[in-house]
Amino acid sequence: MSRKLQYQKARVRCSNGVRIPDPLKMRRNAAIRIMPDDVQKKSECRMQLPNGLNVFAHISPEASDSRRCQDAAVLINEGEYGLFGVIDGFGELGHHLPKELAWAFSGFLYEIKNKIHSPEDAAELLLGCSRSSLYLTSDSLELDIPGGAAALMAFALPERVFILSLVEDCAGYLLKADGSVMRLFDYNNVAGNGGRQSLSDQSMSFTQYASLRRYVSSPIDMDLIRDKKSDRRPTCLTKERVDEAVVQLGEGESLLLTTDGITKNLFIDVDDDGIVTDVGGSSDVAEIIDGKIGAFAIGRAILSAFRKRARTGSNEHVWHPDGRRIRLPVDDDCGLIVISSEE
Repeated sequence: MSRKLQYQKARVRCSNGVRIPDPLKMRRNAAIRIMPDDVQKKSECRMQLPNGLNVFAHISPEASDSRRCQDAAVLINEGEYGLFGVIDGFGELGHHLPKELAWAFSGFLYEIKNKIHSPEDAAELLLGCSRSSLYLTSDSLELDIPGGAAALMAFALPERVFILSLVEDCAGYLLKADGSVMRLFDYNNVAGNGGRQSLSDQSMSFTQYASLRRYVSSPIDMDLIRDKKSDRRPTCLTKERVDEAVVQLGEGESLLLTTDGITKNLFIDVDDDGIVTDVGGSSDVAEIIDGKIGAFAIGRAILSAFRKRARTGSNEHVWHPDGRRIRLPVDDDCGLIVISSEE
């Protein structure tokens, strides 16, 4: 079935108000990129926005136990509006669902881009796109196939304002002009251990964190469209479990969006007793970038560090020379988007 027919069929299936406009009908001057082009190869994209911002994106299959990339990205430049997002799949649906999500977002943005005014609007859009793409997936695949996705979407508005919506363990950072880095989400909604313990819990040892971070409790998966009378997980994704942030980029500032393949290879902060104090790795991101400016330069610096670290083995922990940070490397795919006010 062609993609165009798939989306027409989805309009009929989604009679509850969740509709996917056909992205093929978007204006010809809209720059759209869905990555990767091939799930077995890396994809890169550079884009210049009308407001003077520059974008660099990279998706690549890096996990040694999989030949198909489970990360994806969507980049849309539609005048004053846009959408930039990273999606991280897992399970048997991991290579399929992320790109379906990306296509769903591209269609929705075109239809209601001027109706996104708040984080609440963005969260509703994320959930609507998620349900719609899952309907498409269920048309061609078995409903109970395990797997799902985490996602981070940045909706670009006029005056360099971005509204971010996060599901699970992707990550967003504000890279400031003074070289410091601020993590944009607290991860209170990212929980392991069956949803009973948040990854931002300040009482975790680094070994507890390493075990909990492997699990997600409220991903984008088939529970979003199963009948309400069926046996659904109590932690099924809802609007309340979508994390939100709003950023306005000033001169010399950048926005970094990543999948967890990168963040799980960052040094995290711990205290003298080995208790995790910041799972975001902001200080490590600042150290990796080391004053570099521009979307391409920042992206390349992060990718270089990622590749060196990801190959050190997933069962070894590495202490930083300062003795206050530790890295728990993993072997995973890689996805990032950098949006910068500098070339």
